[in-house]
Formats: sequence, structure tokens, C-alpha cells
Amino acid sequence: MIRVQGIVYLHRITDNRMSGSPNRNLRIMGDLCGDKGAAGVCLVTTMWDMLRQPILGQEREADLKTNFWNDLLANGASTSRFDNTAESAWAIIDKVATKDTSGVLLLLQEEMALLGRKLEETRVGRAFASNLQHLQSMQKKQLDILKALSVSSTPSMPPDELEARIVSIENQINATANTIEKLHLSLGRRMKLLFQKGPTGVGFVCLYIVGISNSSLILQRVLVIKRQD
Repeated sequence: MIRVQGIVYLHRITDNRMSGSPNRNLRIMGDLCGDKGAAGVCLVTTMWDMLRQPILGQEREADLKTNFWNDLLANGASTSRFDNTAESAWAIIDKVATKDTSGVLLLLQEEMALLGRKLEETRVGRAFASNLQHLQSMQKKQLDILKALSVSSTPSMPPDELEARIVSIENQINATANTIEKLHLSLGRRMKLLFQKGPTGVGFVCLYIVGISNSSLILQRVLVIKRQD
């Protein structure tokens, strides 16, 4: 079985609060790794060069470490800052690639490779499904509200605009359903690729964590570093 060397998780330091999608994404990433796999995680803050006041970034970083990343850090995860240079990027990769993670096994890897579970039967798979169901529920509620407004005697917007919004939400619901099917298959293939044997050395696999923002599906890219000795 291939050994996963580590995971690089990116978080924008420009985000002034840790709620909604970023928080859900972090929970799903935790479900992917589990307590034992956290030692291979490097939590990287980005967009430091976009801050007008660096002190705000330092305060947000301290808040992340204390209130949101504390469990991962307690289980061996590390942190780094990306300063938008190639040197910084390679320093982070080198930090992860050279860390001793010989005893680290992702929870997802344990569930799929050792216990033979399907993706939807794993902890992260269940969280993944819950995230998507939440998105669909939000979209359907919006559609119900718009349809109620369309038959109201005192609509709050012009009929043409209302109809356009209804069509837009219906298209989003259909797009979400299609994305769920395609993404589920793609993610399953990526999981199998991650655990397959490959050439000796360090390789990279990009995975995606599903999140929700403004009733739309978003994908958080996560870099997984795997090693075949």
C-alpha cells in the first residue's frame, strides 16, 4: 500500500472569520485524516501579501491555531505561511516531504484500503454527502420562496426578474445534481489512485474538498504528497 507523506491544506489569511464554508471544509479535511493522520498535515495560510495591516493576519493566525486548528495541531499537524513566491512554495513542500511520517495513516486510507469500505461508507464520505445534501436543501428552500413570491398578490420584484431567478435556481439545482454524480466518481478514482503503488520517490495528487458558499458548490483544492519507497 502506498504511504501518504502528507497533506497541504490552504487557508486564506484574508478571511476575517472562520464560519460557513471554511469551517465545513476544515471538518471534512479532519474526517479525511483522522487523529492519527493529522501528523502529516501542514496547515498553510496564504495571501499575506494582500493584507493592508499585517497585524490583522497575525491575530487571525493566532485565532486559527487556538480555536480552529487546535485539535489538528495537538495531534501533530504543522503550520506554515505562503508568501506568494516559488521559494516559499518549495520550502513548504520540502517541509512536508522530509518530515518523518512513517507511522502516519490517513483515516480514509485505513477505511478504504484496510477495511475495504466504499467511499460513501467512510467518515469523510458521509460528511461529503451531508455537505451536498445541505447545499441541495438550501437551493430548494430558495426555490420555494421564489415560487411563493411568484403567486403573491404583492410580489417584491418585477415578474420578469422573479421568473429569471426561478430559472436560475432550477438550473443550479440541476447543476448540483450533475456535479454530485461526476464529482463522486472522480473523487472515488482519485482515492484509488492515491492508494495505488507508483514509482519510487515523492509524488503529488490533488484532491478536492466540497464546500458551500452562497448556495453554490465550491471545491477546496488539497495537495496530497505521497511517497513510494
